[in-house]
Amino acid sequence: MSSSQIRAREFRKALFLMVLVALAASVALGQFGDLKKKISKATNSTPPTAKTPQGPTPVVTSITPASVPPGWEGQVALTGTNFAKNMKLRLDCNYQSLKIKTFTVESTERAVLDVKVPPEMEESKCVMVLEVPPAPVSETAPTAQGTPQIVQVTGPSLSISESSGLAKALKACFLVEGDIPAMQLMQNLAQAMQSMGNDECKLMVSADSIKYSNKGKVVLDTPASAVKVVEPVLVFGNPSGMFRIGLSSGKFYNFFSSESQGSDNPVWDQIKAKLKM
Repeated sequence: MSSSQIRAREFRKALFLMVLVALAASVALGQFGDLKKKISKATNSTPPTAKTPQGPTPVVTSITPASVPPGWEGQVALTGTNFAKNMKLRLDCNYQSLKIKTFTVESTERAVLDVKVPPEMEESKCVMVLEVPPAPVSETAPTAQGTPQIVQVTGPSLSISESSGLAKALKACFLVEGDIPAMQLMQNLAQAMQSMGNDECKLMVSADSIKYSNKGKVVLDTPASAVKVVEPVLVFGNPSGMFRIGLSSGKFYNFFSSESQGSDNPVWDQIKAKLKM
């Protein structure tokens, strides 16, 4: 091959390489431009972070009653500000959730809850937590979606205390009136056992009085000062679940409680403690 042919071939090779380099540069610049446009577009079009609409934080200023005994059941009223219609309430007393039967927000300043305190619940100050749903965008809009607002009440709270003057409900069924021997009382147990599941089968005891009614009929309603004796009825020397309340007038009222047998704190001891006997 002559020297002129070699030079021509090298020239064509160099020209071919120059064309390839030019094409590669052109493609790279095009891709970079597209990428730059995409980045710019993404940066300028990022939507703002959506926030869950929240109403004003509810505040509890008072609780009535503020102290209730173990075994108590009834209504507790909360007063304050900014109560939401659909807010919920949780009560944790001594690491145990207190059962709330109903919770009703009557207005932005008042709410009422029905509670039932177990007789075995220990004395404690309850932690009260409110769960407030997101506020709707407008009055005509449906309920807003989002995370509820959790508010722990830092002011007043409900306390479980034996020193409360309110009456506690003790599960005890009335047997019969009179100073009756133990073996004769045993004959009344079958009827009493059938009514133990009745919610009306409760003996209400406070520091001031003892009351018992069944199906609207008052069986016993006496001031604490009139109670002379509260004692278990023994059968063959052993507790039977039966006990009697003797009054200074000479009357005796006999009761039975299924929770008393083998209990470390039987009903008659709870009554005596409440009456400070």
